[in-house]
Amino acid sequence: MPGLLIIGAGVSGQSVARLARHLKVEFDIFDDFLSEDEISNNVCELKRLIDYKQIVVSPGIAVNEDFFSKFLVPDSDRGIVIKRLMTEFDFAGQYMEDEKFVAVTGSLGKSTVVSALSQALEANNVDVFLGGNIGFPLCDYVFQRKSQQREKAEYCVLELSSYQLELLKKKVSVGALLNVFPNHLDRYKDIEEYTDAKLRLFDLTEECFFINEEIQNKIEGKKTRAKVKFLSFDKEQAPLKNNLRVAKILLKQLSQNFADDSLEHFSSLEHRFETLCRQPWWVVNDSKSTTPEVSLAAVQSVLADEKIAEVMFLVGGRSEKLDW
Repeated sequence: MPGLLIIGAGVSGQSVARLARHLKVEFDIFDDFLSEDEISNNVCELKRLIDYKQIVVSPGIAVNEDFFSKFLVPDSDRGIVIKRLMTEFDFAGQYMEDEKFVAVTGSLGKSTVVSALSQALEANNVDVFLGGNIGFPLCDYVFQRKSQQREKAEYCVLELSSYQLELLKKKVSVGALLNVFPNHLDRYKDIEEYTDAKLRLFDLTEECFFINEEIQNKIEGKKTRAKVKFLSFDKEQAPLKNNLRVAKILLKQLSQNFADDSLEHFSSLEHRFETLCRQPWWVVNDSKSTTPEVSLAAVQSVLADEKIAEVMFLVGGRSEKLDW
């Protein structure tokens, strides 16, 4: 029996499979809705999880009572199985060199911060990999390195969601928690459990951890080897300006010698307060907003323009048990 089991054949699961195949690591892969693709010949029927030495779980799969029931894990095996669970990042990390990791999480702004930071590093002629919840899985980077398709990155800049942080063991050099608003309450029982998932990054950061000063009470009494610094956000400013300021702070944390002028030319990402046109209406695509707080910040940013007297707000999608 292979020593590796991949649970979930989505983007991250397929990335793990590609890397495992390249490294000649035997694996099984399980997914309730596996499509007909290049990894289908490794599909397994349900077997005992304890028989696998490493179990990579896709972030979309919650490890809870339903998980253990589905895979028929007896109480006597749970402790061992939990220790063998890992993320795609942890699997990739086993085959990496001395790349430094910068990780950002939060309910609002993390995609913009990591994208701007990555762009600024590239402007300083630094080889960087941008991935995680944005860009490509980390296993794709390792696959490209092992197959000699790219040079080694000096920094791996990762956007991490709460889902990705739940099982993460990989340490990072610099971490940042931008904010926490109620979100994904269809997965978490309450805001406290969601916040705890975000705070996993605090435990994993080794050198410097940045946290929004408004939620610094969440880490009071917690021990860390990292230096802790606080971030302030100007509520009168547009979210983009605040996020670019955070990107600059992280850039200077990596090196005071890095130039930051490229940040002045950074534009909004697609679907994140993206201006589609200005005439005859100012149309803003902010469809990546996933919480009321994020959407409210976008609306307030529009209303800050004295020329705007009326806003038409169109919203749709799943509520995720949030108070819209």
